[in-house]
Amino acid sequence: MNFTQQIFRNCNLDSNALIYNNNKITYRYLRELTGQYYNFLKHKNIKAGDEICISLPDSPNFVALILANWAIGAKTAHPNLSIKGKPLSEILQVYNPKLIITDKNNLQRFHGMNYDVECLEQINSENVIIDYHRYKPDETLWYQMSSGTTGRSKMVRHTITNAFEWHKSWNDATKGNKNDLIYVTGKLQFNYSFGLTILNNLLNGSCAVIHDGIPTPKVIENVFKHNQITRFYIIPTFINLLSKFKRDINLKNCKTVSSSGDFLPEFMYKKFFEIYGVKVQNIIGCSDCCHNYTFNSDYSYSVGKPLQFVEIKIVDEQGNECPINTVGEILVKAPFIGKGYLNDIKNTAKAFVNDYVKTNDLGLLDNKGRLHFKGRKNNIIKINSIFVNPIYTEKEIIQYPGISDCQVIFKNNTLMANVVADSKVNILQLKIFLQQSLEPQQIPKKFNLVDNIASTWNGKKIRQNFTY
Repeated sequence: MNFTQQIFRNCNLDSNALIYNNNKITYRYLRELTGQYYNFLKHKNIKAGDEICISLPDSPNFVALILANWAIGAKTAHPNLSIKGKPLSEILQVYNPKLIITDKNNLQRFHGMNYDVECLEQINSENVIIDYHRYKPDETLWYQMSSGTTGRSKMVRHTITNAFEWHKSWNDATKGNKNDLIYVTGKLQFNYSFGLTILNNLLNGSCAVIHDGIPTPKVIENVFKHNQITRFYIIPTFINLLSKFKRDINLKNCKTVSSSGDFLPEFMYKKFFEIYGVKVQNIIGCSDCCHNYTFNSDYSYSVGKPLQFVEIKIVDEQGNECPINTVGEILVKAPFIGKGYLNDIKNTAKAFVNDYVKTNDLGLLDNKGRLHFKGRKNNIIKINSIFVNPIYTEKEIIQYPGISDCQVIFKNNTLMANVVADSKVNILQLKIFLQQSLEPQQIPKKFNLVDNIASTWNGKKIRQNFTY
């Protein structure tokens, strides 16, 4: 069994695999590009089991290089392009790739490092017939880097079996097929986007829209103007932007508009429906679980029910299972759970326990079996004997007129808020507004007006400023 072979065996070679910056890329062209990169890797003496780092912006080249590596049987990792200097060096020390492939714009990131680095623009190789590696069930396919919202990113090991099992479970829920045209606003380095685009879309023989750069509201509007999108996958950051800055986006052809990757406040969920007439299907996943592990078939304000063959339980601090409608840590059991963290025995033992993975997310199960996400466990802070979840505070702040985004942090023993707002916002009036819905401990003592909110490479708000 080989993932790349499966993709090109099942597809119509003349149909579109990708639409990149409005250019149509067929499966035939993608196969030829994959063959060229396969030939190049062979000349670099890359073999099955070798570890390869691909550090590129979203493009057909990125996709083809992933597929070429998998055709050989090499293990891939794709750290995000925003990580530089010491953090990048530390990741590479854990991963220790035999080869790094990047482009001329990112070549400087690897200057002075003792690795074999190839520049994409200098690769010149002919297309060849691929001799596909036959994977064993437990062989590593790729290492998925966690988002790092609460600390240093970890490399999660995923096998060929993980990938196929997740694809089967997700496809069973979504009824995906070759006629889909999907658009994912997150970057391909992001777990959510990677799975939906490469692991799911290509195996179905369908088409995905990708582009370089950040998908601003104007960019998103342009994508819908030129394409009949059937599945729209978006992160809460962009739901907020599309709701704040209304765009001419026709969603009538969309079977699903799905949100994942971070907490989606209920008012955003409702506001999006008011503007665009479509309910957002909120779901949840994590790097440890390959990708998403729930599906929201009734479009309720929850993150849905477990996918097929997935078990979810909610536990308290002592590990005891919580009653219905009680908040605790979310534990997940599934056939596509990762095989631990690369070279990190200590954290692997903490997270992967008795066939379950401890997600470090908080949630509850209601009496209909639906999961409700309540934020990250590490984000909860204690102020004057009161537990404070910054997500709830952020939710209330963003609803105030003139504020487009915010980030609540706990720093120097003080609850603070970084706020993106127009000049008309009165901080005193904002505090009075917050008193209507929040306890005194939940209201920030200090507000900082900023141009943008610090976030991870995939749009999640950074939380490492918290004191735990």
